[in-house]
Order: sequence, then C-alpha cells, then structure tokens
Amino acid sequence: MNKLKKIISSPGFTIGGAVLAAVLVIFGTIGTARSALNVESDDYVAHVQLYNIGVQLNENGTRVAWRDYDADGNWNQTATEDNVGVLCGGMLDTDGDDKDDVPLKLGTAYPEALTVTNSGTINEFVRVTLTRYWTDEKGNKIQTLDPSMIDLNLLTGSGWLLDKDASTAERTVLYYSSVLNAGMTTPALSDTLTIKDAIASEVSRTKTTHVEGGITYTTITTNYDYDGRKFCIRAEVDAVQEHNAAAAVKSAWGQNVLINGSTLSLSD
Repeated sequence: MNKLKKIISSPGFTIGGAVLAAVLVIFGTIGTARSALNVESDDYVAHVQLYNIGVQLNENGTRVAWRDYDADGNWNQTATEDNVGVLCGGMLDTDGDDKDDVPLKLGTAYPEALTVTNSGTINEFVRVTLTRYWTDEKGNKIQTLDPSMIDLNLLTGSGWLLDKDASTAERTVLYYSSVLNAGMTTPALSDTLTIKDAIASEVSRTKTTHVEGGITYTTITTNYDYDGRKFCIRAEVDAVQEHNAAAAVKSAWGQNVLINGSTLSLSD
C-alpha cells in the first residue's frame, strides 16, 4: 500500500483540444505534474474558415492550452517551450514553486473545472471527448482496472449534453448545446477530480503451498490491484464553425445532430 501512495502523490493528466483541422494533444501520467503538448494539423479544410477559428482549454479559470490564428495568419498556440502546457500544476503545489508539497489523498475532491473558450473570430459549436484509464509503470494501458475509479465529476446540467451512444466506461463524449460566440467561454463541464479511496481495498490473493519436514505450509499473498499503477485523463476539444454546422459536424465527427438556430441537440 505504501508503494501505491507514493505513486499517486504526483498527479499528471492528459488533456487536449482540437479545432477541426488542427489537433492539440497534451499527454501525461500520474508520475508528473507537467504534460507535453504536441500540435498537429491534418488535411481537412472543407467548409472551414480555418484562419478565423480557434479554441482554448481552461482549467480552474486559467488558460492551459490554445491554438488559433493571429492577425498575421500565423498560428498562435500554447506559449511555452515545445508547446508544453502545465495542467494541474497547482493542485499539490501549495507555495507556487512548481513542486508538489503535499501528497494526493485518496477520496479527496480536488478542484478541476474544465471550460472551453472560443479564441477565434467566428462562432462555433464544440465537443469534448474525455478518456480515463490506468497504465503500468511503462505506460501500457491496463484494461482490467476500473476507469470509474478516476472520478471527474461532470456537470451535464450546465448546457453540456452527454452522448450516451458514443460513450463507454472509459470514454465520455460531451457536446455543448449552444453556439459558442467568439470570445465567449462555456460553463464548466466538470468541477472536481477524485481518485476513489475504494482502490485501497481492491486486492487479489494467491495461495501457495510447500512441504517442509513432512509439514505442509500454506502461504497467502495479498496484492493491491492498483499498486504502482498510474492514472491518465485525456480530453479532446473539437470545434466546427456555426455556418452549415450540422453538415460540418457530420463530416468532422461522423455524428448526426440537430441545429435549431443557435442550439444543438443530439438526434435519436
């Protein structure tokens, strides 16, 4: 159990964003409080005023990742070395020196309000895809561990729609139901992050026997299932322009939606 507590004392997360033809990915694990932002661009340009569209990801009111065009037609993006965005950097840092001062406590709800800002100059609709999972020390995903133990509390009553058909135990897909005007920010889609204390009681036991001096000895070994594991959260934020939005959503995301004026709803 001591190993488990040590491993989860320094949280790291995966969080990212996309502006249809531009993909922003910040990836990290629980072993570090800093996550790397890798910026890519694909070939999709149809029906998009790319130079006018932009997206920004905020955590607890602070901008953590962004990408849009500036007045000169150049990409304006996360302004740190190698596009590294700092996520949850202050969660365990109590004195602002970028070092963890306190261990992460199981069962404690830490503030984790995620919002999206339209940092472009045209109105847009946005989608967020959240993925939660566990990995081993080498970063390999462990399919047998429960992603729900990574509890990002969602606020679906604040204008965010849950796409149940596209969601799984590991992945959650959310749409913001209103057009996001240029310069505006969505309500928070989440408010807290908790690593459930139930992981401390998730154990497996193995029994071995051996004979010594004519006596049979039985040894029962208890293994904590989450001991030495890392948790990861990935969030991808996508945006499409307001004009001809239903067709743009279908083309970019493969989803049928209904657009009624400035309101988006999921079709049955």
